[in-house]
Amino acid sequence: MIFVTHDPFLALITDRRIVMKNGAVAAVLEPGEREREIIGTVSGVDTFLFALRERIRCGEVIGTAETEPVPVKKSGVPA
Repeated sequence: MIFVTHDPFLALITDRRIVMKNGAVAAVLEPGEREREIIGTVSGVDTFLFALRERIRCGEVIGTAETEPVPVKKSGVPA
């Protein structure tokens, strides 16, 4: 299955990324172990931002414990 996207997060979670430049394939990238670890952190940040946007849309007050970001360990994986 092939997906085309300009969304960096969606591109990051695929098995392979095709980088296009000037209408031609410039690179085909496959994530390594370190990138997979980082994907976990990016996924947590994306989930947090989605929930935060929903709270703002609902008129909630931001700054409560529920709207604080999840701490991240040095390894790049949520604590």
